[in-house]
Amino acid sequence: MVERDRYSEEEDVTEENIIRTKRWFVILGDPGSGKTSFARWLIGKSIVDDSSISLDNLSCALQDYIKQGQALIILDGFDELPVSDQRSKIINLVENFVDTYVQTLMGTSAFDDQYLSRLFDDLSKSGGNQLIVTSRIVGYHVAPLAGQFAHYTIRPMDMEHMKDFVDYWFFRVHQRILDTFNLSLINQEENHASNSCLMSFICSVAFSQLEDSSLPTQRILLDEGNINSMSIILQVIFMEILHQVLFMKKKMKEICTESIKESLSKNFNTKDHIRDIEHQACEFVQIIREDVGILAARGESLYGFLHLTFQEYFTCLKLINIETTKQEKEQTYTSSLQNKIQFIAQSVRYRTNDPHFQVPIALALGKISSSWCQKNFVNFCYEFIKEQDEYDSLLPLGAYMLIKCGNDLVNYPSHDVLFNALDRLIIAAGQHKWSIVCSFLFDQIIISLRKFRHDIVSLWIIKLLSQFYQHDIQTISALCHLIEGKPQEFENIKWLNQSSCAMLQFLSILDNENNEFAIDRLLVKIAFSNHHLLPVNPSSFKGFFLDEEIELNSISIILFSIIISLYGGLKRDGSDIVFDVFHTYPE
Repeated sequence: MVERDRYSEEEDVTEENIIRTKRWFVILGDPGSGKTSFARWLIGKSIVDDSSISLDNLSCALQDYIKQGQALIILDGFDELPVSDQRSKIINLVENFVDTYVQTLMGTSAFDDQYLSRLFDDLSKSGGNQLIVTSRIVGYHVAPLAGQFAHYTIRPMDMEHMKDFVDYWFFRVHQRILDTFNLSLINQEENHASNSCLMSFICSVAFSQLEDSSLPTQRILLDEGNINSMSIILQVIFMEILHQVLFMKKKMKEICTESIKESLSKNFNTKDHIRDIEHQACEFVQIIREDVGILAARGESLYGFLHLTFQEYFTCLKLINIETTKQEKEQTYTSSLQNKIQFIAQSVRYRTNDPHFQVPIALALGKISSSWCQKNFVNFCYEFIKEQDEYDSLLPLGAYMLIKCGNDLVNYPSHDVLFNALDRLIIAAGQHKWSIVCSFLFDQIIISLRKFRHDIVSLWIIKLLSQFYQHDIQTISALCHLIEGKPQEFENIKWLNQSSCAMLQFLSILDNENNEFAIDRLLVKIAFSNHHLLPVNPSSFKGFFLDEEIELNSISIILFSIIISLYGGLKRDGSDIVFDVFHTYPE
């Protein structure tokens, strides 16, 4: 894990150190990163076996433990609260609970003076209640907890961690099989194999290694491989209940009954037939509820998905699945198809503001790119990125989501679609000065563009610069801010070539203090990192300097200072900064 919101380099933080020193902390991580597994592991290590407590007295016992300061409280899946009003109420309840019951030995809470809490609180010695919250990263930032909660993010596994995990997982499964045949009940404390989502992913890794092939990088293809192993009826059931975070046992039974009737394609008139189908539905619901490992009990006859990955996948399918009505069948094929594309694009676009739909939308874009023909996909993208209202000028949400989800696309749309989306973003960035008021948007777009093929971004930059007469200086400046990136970063320079750099040199005459000399700053960075990109004009200062073969030793210090201030020319040589005429930039 790594502590969040740290700017300096920091080594991984161990779980033991966090648990020993932090009284209130939040564990953040991507879906499937191990937040719930960590919580279960911690419970297994911390739980006290008190068989003398009956189930009837359990509530009183828990209250006593909390009042005595001997409780470890874990709130798992904090981001899964679906309704904003309900979420606000629960956050207030949690914060009030923490303020009252999770305090230091001196009586300070997470909402008191930070210095005093750290000075007088030594959890490993003083004891007391401890609170741990787990949440997805995106869902948590929508409504984070107030106070002095330490935040830790679970880092993705590197290759060595992946190998260790797979080896350990198969070792445990092998041990479980042996134990089952021997009717043994040992080694039951870590039941990773009970999660079909985890098991399916790991088995996919193993089988792809045997076939000497790699796993697809797009999430939609990974999820489809897992879901396709389910029965058709099971898929239908989940398609119907996916729009609810929680669903009733009765609802599952009703959907299952109708699905069985449709699959058998027969008419059922007698009571015996209907009773037999209902009996099959009950058995099937019991299997998926108790044995498959996809659903988990959330209350009396109330169930939810064991992992949000399933719900997100089926939500994706629901977003792009439009039933054909009788009226549509009577219309022409072309008109009906265009209406469907428009409706789906609007449906997906409508949910771009909802953080719970971020992953389903990314999956939906990937699904459409892989299963639709190129023409329909292109039409969908144009409809998806089309400006909807005046707020779109601040942040074109459709264009932003399309570019941000580029790595989830199985197939790219046309270059015109991508260039159109990028144009919308860079125009908005220039008009509303993203580099000043919301630089994090630049960071998000840069991360996404780095996952695109280099030629796509390079071609877009050349196209935008060649059509500079259609854009104002703010748009060109925003493009320069995007390419420039952060200080000490030069990775984005790879998007440029001599043609685009020549255009930038030509446009540098438009530079002024109003746009903070953005073009000039970018040229300086190019000259410093890769001067070969800057063409040499014989009539320029660089050309003159090279043709005349002027010795650097013959130039006075004062003249050197003037040259550097006007033309740059500095480069790094080991630990030294030296002058090199090839690194001069304005022409």
